[in-house]
Amino acid sequence: MKHFPFIFFVLTLLLPGCQSETPFVVKERDVGGKFSLQWSGVAGGVIDFGPIRNTTSFTLLVSNAGNRPITNITVSHTNPAFIIRPTLIDSLAPGGSLASSRNVGVTAIHGTQASLIGAAPLMSPGPNYDTLIIAGTTVDAQNLSKGVQLLMVVMVEALIGDVRLFDSTAEIDLSTPSAISTGSGLTREEVWIYPVTHPQCTVRNSGNVALTLTSYFGLTKLHERTLQPNQSDTVRNPSTLKIDTHGTVTNPSRLHIGSDGFAFIGIGS
Repeated sequence: MKHFPFIFFVLTLLLPGCQSETPFVVKERDVGGKFSLQWSGVAGGVIDFGPIRNTTSFTLLVSNAGNRPITNITVSHTNPAFIIRPTLIDSLAPGGSLASSRNVGVTAIHGTQASLIGAAPLMSPGPNYDTLIIAGTTVDAQNLSKGVQLLMVVMVEALIGDVRLFDSTAEIDLSTPSAISTGSGLTREEVWIYPVTHPQCTVRNSGNVALTLTSYFGLTKLHERTLQPNQSDTVRNPSTLKIDTHGTVTNPSRLHIGSDGFAFIGIGS
């Protein structure tokens, strides 16, 4: 009976089923290269960039949290309303340090940036998503090449400024003004003119962001009010309406924003 420990030791050497599993544990810890993507401390799930009022860019940090290099890295995505740069990265060293990380830029194309001239497509109002696909090549514990990939969803909430104008109950098509004037006393920008027949009209905030509506008779301010989405206000005929979307893009075929940041609408009989 005293020889049992020695007999068990001999069996562990002779029988494979009795040998230690420690070497396999070591191999499992040798994970190869592993992507990590962060933005403002967020390292998983959906990266929510929050609301945007116009075309806006963000920067993600991609690193290698594994223990072997990743090479031949490609960066692609699924939603053409976003631009991703760069699309190629030579390599990422292991360790996940800031020095070995790379920036990936994400631009949400949503109208024209306030500081730029020209036009750009609008996103759909509300949440817009894009899936980033980062793929590369690493090696495993046996130095065999293998693919490694990270999928990450990013999102923005697109804000759009818009109004609807009603002559009594009849809606006026804002995309077809009867005239466009410039150089009025209120602004040097364009004023889009619409004929109305009733003594009062209704302006409704049909966008998804608050705006400020100010009405004038000549140079005299008649009324000013902040309208939340779906709120309405009554304005007199005739008057000139100044609409401030606070830097939020609009559909320029319906609501023209001048270089001063305002849209002007003239109503009159």
